Amino acid sequence: MLGRLRGMFAFAIWDEPHRRLFLARDRLGVKPLFYAQVPDGLVFASEIKALFAHPSLRAQMDPAAVDDYLALGYVGSPGTMFKGVHALPPAHWLRWQAGRLKTGRY
Repeated sequence: MLGRLRGMFAFAIWDEPHRRLFLARDRLGVKPLFYAQVPDGLVFASEIKALFAHPSLRAQMDPAAVDDYLALGYVGSPGTMFKGVHALPPAHWLRWQAGRLKTGRY
């Protein structure tokens, strides 16, 4: 299905019978999608600050990301400036089930 979609999008689909979450992001990465694994599951949002509403996720800077930013002027995807927080790269999908996370390019 992802190969047939056009335009800007970032979406999530919850498959209740299989208890599986599917996320996807548009080809150019216009719509952002961030995620983090937490002890009781996975949190995701279109803005990083929304992730920190979860009580077990703390905003801690990632020293390697700060180095990248200072050297290159940006932090490459899937990295972010925060430990444990990742950006789903453009034209990628993510599947989370039973605490296991898998990503891929479409």
